Formats: sequence, structure tokens, C-alpha cells
Amino acid sequence: WENTIAQLRAANEQLQRRKEDAERDSELFRDLYNKASSHASQVSRENEELLERVTIAEGQARDGVSMVKRMSEERVAKLQGELAQLRGLNAVLTAKDVKSNGDHLRRRAAEQVELQVENQRLRSELAELRIDYDRMEGLLEQL
Repeated sequence: WENTIAQLRAANEQLQRRKEDAERDSELFRDLYNKASSHASQVSRENEELLERVTIAEGQARDGVSMVKRMSEERVAKLQGELAQLRGLNAVLTAKDVKSNGDHLRRRAAEQVELQVENQRLRSELAELRIDYDRMEGLLEQL
């Protein structure tokens, strides 16, 4: 009997240890499960927030692209209008230049400085010639 009781006590102690190990393992798994569940919930919330942000960003990008495209089209139209206006002005000015003999006027304007210098030189020469003429006339009267 004693031997059987000792064996049963040893088996009981071993089963008690295994039960305690199983309870610790159960508690550890419960803890890990709760942490994993909490983490999954947090990741799920973050994913939802990110999806919302992506949706907003995509909308802003879509709206921004269409706005930039519209602004670009308006600018192109405005510039084309200005170009047409400037081409018309160019045609008018070119026609006016042709009618007013523009090359002749530009040549004369370029020669103006030279002509002023030549005119001044000739006036000085004329003044000297008058002085000589008056002196000669004075000499003739004396003769």
C-alpha cells in the first residue's frame, strides 16, 4: 500500500504541476490573445483612418488637376487672344511703315546728326567768307 500511495502522491504532484503549467500557459495565451486582439483593433482603426485620408487626398488631387487644367486652358486662350491682337497691330504698323516710306525716314533720322555737324561747319565757313568779303570790299573802296 505505501508504495501505491507514494506513486499516487507522485502522480498527483506531477498532475498538479502540469495543471499549474497549463493554467500559466492558459493565462499567457489569454494575455497574448488580448494583446493581439487589441493590436488588430488598433491596426484596423489606423487602416480606416488611412483609407479616409487617401480618399480625401485623391479627391483633392482630382480637383486640383482639373482646376490647373482649367486655369491653363484659360491662360492659353488669353495668350492666343493677345497674340492675335499683337499680330493685328503688327500688320497695321507694317502697312503704315510701308505707306510712310519708313526706310527713307529712318535713313534721314540716322543722318540728322551728321547733317547738323555739316550745317554748323558750313555756317562757320560762311561767316569767315563774309568777313573776307567785307575786308575785300573795304580794300576795293580804298583803291
